[in-house]
Amino acid sequence: MTKRRIGILSLQGAVEPHVAHLEALGCEVVRLKTSKEILDPSIDAMIIPGGESSTMLRLISVFDLETALLQFFATKPVWGVCAGSILMARSVAPLPSGRTQKSFSLMDYDVHRNAYGSQLESFEVSLPNVERAVFIRAPQFENIGPAIEVMASHEVRAVWLVQGNRMATSFHPELSMKVPSECHRYFVEELVKN
Repeated sequence: MTKRRIGILSLQGAVEPHVAHLEALGCEVVRLKTSKEILDPSIDAMIIPGGESSTMLRLISVFDLETALLQFFATKPVWGVCAGSILMARSVAPLPSGRTQKSFSLMDYDVHRNAYGSQLESFEVSLPNVERAVFIRAPQFENIGPAIEVMASHEVRAVWLVQGNRMATSFHPELSMKVPSECHRYFVEELVKN
């Protein structure tokens, strides 16, 4: 079996915590910062990490990465974590200020930013199929389409979604003490082709 090469969009956010999880699954980790790196045909899949979605969008624009990202997203598996899941949504609810935010509409759900509260209201819970789910300024998934499989919920709200070869988590599996996390294992073993 060829070693899977998983790219992590490395413009901003929680990039490094994913490395141990991916390496435990036998993957090679590639940090993606340029269009050339994103379009490298040897990259099998991408993680868009947690962080600040508006900052990521600004850096995607500054470094002119949108065309390369869209080309990647068209054919390869992608997983959005927290802020990354905001970028993957069909639409983003306006902020209290009325400001709107762009998304790439990669999966059939809408998202409400920071719905679980501020940084000070961060928390962690155990879910039926996730040992440790860490919520930090987490988004809330809404209006979930019929093509989406809900893999985990917290208090009746879906927090882990899969649609085809795309995945979104509103929490941070990379902060789990269990290495690899259930989400990393699922992404690599079920969504990333050999």
